[in-house]
Amino acid sequence: MTKEDLKETAMKKAIGMRFKQFREFLKKSQAELAEELQVRQAIISAIETGKIFPGFPVQHYLNNRYRLDINWLINGFGEMIIPGVKESKSSPLLSIFHRVRENDPRFEHDEELKKMIENPLVEEIILGKLAELKAIAPKGYRWER
Repeated sequence: MTKEDLKETAMKKAIGMRFKQFREFLKKSQAELAEELQVRQAIISAIETGKIFPGFPVQHYLNNRYRLDINWLINGFGEMIIPGVKESKSSPLLSIFHRVRENDPRFEHDEELKKMIENPLVEEIILGKLAELKAIAPKGYRWER
């Protein structure tokens, strides 16, 4: 094993310990957090035991939802929770979803759509596509109908 491999292994274990500390802070079991993140419980276990790094969608979701300080998670610096900011109750996409679903027949089967939107990876993809649309829109374009 090379010096770099040993360093990466130690880093994964340290991140895993902090990830577990954060999950316990939330008072959630591995199964509960896995369900919320829409991943298998084995993924949570692998992160906590230092076998894998938490992916960007997981980090992004936990930062947005619970204000997890990613610098703390990755490097151990600072506080676990970004101070002065309350927990977010829902994603920006969910708030949009709730506003339009009552008046739009396309949202008849909203439970399936809601589950999709709650997935941090799906949310990240949608937000990325919205940013692309904004970037290619003519200057001064009005998005209202």
